[in-house]
Amino acid sequence: MSKQVHRSVGSSAARLSGSSKEATHTLAYQLDGVPYAVQAKLVEPERPVPLHLAQFLPAVQCNDGDPVDASDQLTTDQVFGGRGMTLEQLVEHVDAHPDWAQSTSLTDAAKGWIQQQIDFVNQARDVVLCGCGDMSVVALRDAPLDEENRRSLLAYCAAVRRDHPTVLIDPTNRTELAIKLGGAIGPLEAAISGVILREAVSEISLEDLVDEGHLEDFIHYVQDCSPVLSARGGTEVNSYLALWAEGVDPASYKDSLPQIRNYHHFERQALDRVGKNYRNGNRSNLPLTLILVASVDYNGAFHRDATLTDVIADARSFSLVVEGPESLEQYSSQLGGIAQEYGRDGQIEQVIIAGHGNTRAIQMAGTVGENEGQLTTTEDRLTLDDNEYGSAARTESFFQELLRHMPSGEGAQGRIVLHACLTNSNVIGADLSPDDPGLAATQIRDALAQNPNMVRYLTELAASQGDIQVLGANAATFDTRLLDPDTGQLTLTSQSDPFVTREKIDYVRSGIEPTGVMRAVVECLADENTAPDCIEAMNDRVTQGASNWWGTIIVTLFQIILERHLDNLQMVNQLAGTALPLLRLSSESSTRRSNGFVSSFSQVLPPTEIGAIFGSMSAHDNWEGHVPVVAYQAWLAHRSDKIGDFIGCFSTEDLTCRDAIEHVDIPFLAPWLSLILPASAAVSPAEGHLVVALLAVIHQMSNPPEAAVTFLRGTLDGQQAFPGSLGINSLLEGLRTDAEILRAIGPSPA
Repeated sequence: MSKQVHRSVGSSAARLSGSSKEATHTLAYQLDGVPYAVQAKLVEPERPVPLHLAQFLPAVQCNDGDPVDASDQLTTDQVFGGRGMTLEQLVEHVDAHPDWAQSTSLTDAAKGWIQQQIDFVNQARDVVLCGCGDMSVVALRDAPLDEENRRSLLAYCAAVRRDHPTVLIDPTNRTELAIKLGGAIGPLEAAISGVILREAVSEISLEDLVDEGHLEDFIHYVQDCSPVLSARGGTEVNSYLALWAEGVDPASYKDSLPQIRNYHHFERQALDRVGKNYRNGNRSNLPLTLILVASVDYNGAFHRDATLTDVIADARSFSLVVEGPESLEQYSSQLGGIAQEYGRDGQIEQVIIAGHGNTRAIQMAGTVGENEGQLTTTEDRLTLDDNEYGSAARTESFFQELLRHMPSGEGAQGRIVLHACLTNSNVIGADLSPDDPGLAATQIRDALAQNPNMVRYLTELAASQGDIQVLGANAATFDTRLLDPDTGQLTLTSQSDPFVTREKIDYVRSGIEPTGVMRAVVECLADENTAPDCIEAMNDRVTQGASNWWGTIIVTLFQIILERHLDNLQMVNQLAGTALPLLRLSSESSTRRSNGFVSSFSQVLPPTEIGAIFGSMSAHDNWEGHVPVVAYQAWLAHRSDKIGDFIGCFSTEDLTCRDAIEHVDIPFLAPWLSLILPASAAVSPAEGHLVVALLAVIHQMSNPPEAAVTFLRGTLDGQQAFPGSLGINSLLEGLRTDAEILRAIGPSPA
């Protein structure tokens, strides 16, 4: 029925170490991804089985009928010998032979077991077959198939179908694994919103919770401590288990450390030291370092941040942490008390502000929840613009309150480190002259003066107070270091990207993060003093070529600019805006259909340059899996001759509906479906046509697009079922059954 997913299950703590942890930080700048965040929300009452299963679909018919033909009789060995039949095979036989129980080749015991499993299927035929169709009847019998295991399997099957918010589960033929996962989903759904489970708990992290014996602990932690479970893909659970692996229950900090909300977001050493500092006070009169950590972290970039632990553990300063408030005022209201009680001379000498950032904003306070099955975020950002996430006036009020408790006057020294991405970069949002390079350069310089980035704004705000140094990054940050080991002072460096805080021209020459590099290019080309060096640096990098995806983005955009657009700063600025979505293109979590990624991705690409961009990038090794699927969707919106390349991705990459559902944007493709799908299906239709058509039906089962209906009806060739050669159930991979698809598209017109 479905291909099996091979999963590597290991220690959660181990997966947080090494390159995997650093990889998380590479995406820390994606501020506009914050709406994925979601807070733990309790729901009642307890549901032993997901509610939607009550709407049972047509049951298997097992009524007595005509005597069974001897050649069609089931035998005990056929059903239970060796691995035996799969559940789907058994159901198919029962459908074809409603009088199966009259077989003289089945023992009474075998008939009892078969009836038990048919009864199980009867509870919700399509749901059960989606998740359990590939399972051995023997394994189901030996489970055993008692009431508790049935409940677990039904929860597992519902998760496999993904037709309601819950943990995203892939189908398996391992009955014991399905029972384990389904048994865990039930208690989680009874305590935590399904939308939260879908985003915060992955299949692997769920299995780890069970295997490591902390499922009930996690549920109690969510209920008692109300953490903000905002990170996607299992990161929340991984961090939670990693703290347990350090020998401590995350919930044990609730009473002793109220200044922090998400205990599992920190390493034990950091929590223990901060708790001790709050309890015992600054007895050695050390300089006070205050670390303000954002309440929500949609991708876990700041989870268990070893760089923060290094600062907290350093004996040359006294460090405290505030994390979790829902408003800027809740942060700022604590500053005065902390300064007076713990500060040397009542002052906060060093500050770290840690959160997802961009040119004029840093994610800080907020809370998250859900509405009508979608994630919602109520934020209070540090922002220099008035928008739904915050206001410039409230941001200035926050910073003024912070500066009021920092050193001031002659000889005063202080330091503010913005542990966030892109806070020293610049975005030019104004329209530029496409025909007059000189005027466009002036417009860029004016925009920079009128709309300072966060580093410049804060530096100017603090200028009258004394020597308050503000450090921020030109680019998205990763592999960051916040502590100077020689002096014990705060710093901001990156071992992998050493020019991230240097001059813009230096970052054009040697920076490695595409967004920061391209923003620096716009700024440097608009300055007559740096423009010649910028062009030379771009040429040098094109000559050197690229060895990775990031470098490919940079070299591709540089080459396009150098060949055609050096005199068009408007286009240069537009191309700079493509760096971030092109970078996200290679990130699995950033191309989910729920983001509307394909639509937004298409909108930022200059139509005249799509061919040059993708033509260059398609030669890279990363051009595989979901990357070409997403890219060709955006491309075909401008070039219908790319439909064939889009369809070809599915067979080249062997993508099923389950593989592609998060990356194929059916609403976006709606205007082109009649072009994508042939009006009449070929005898052997392309796998891509089948996948797209099936996804279109799944997206709107009650009223599927006519193009998809027409195409799929054509594959029936006048029959009442899909030809087995099409492998429809294998392509669906448990999202739906072929029977459901047939009911949705209806019979072909007479």
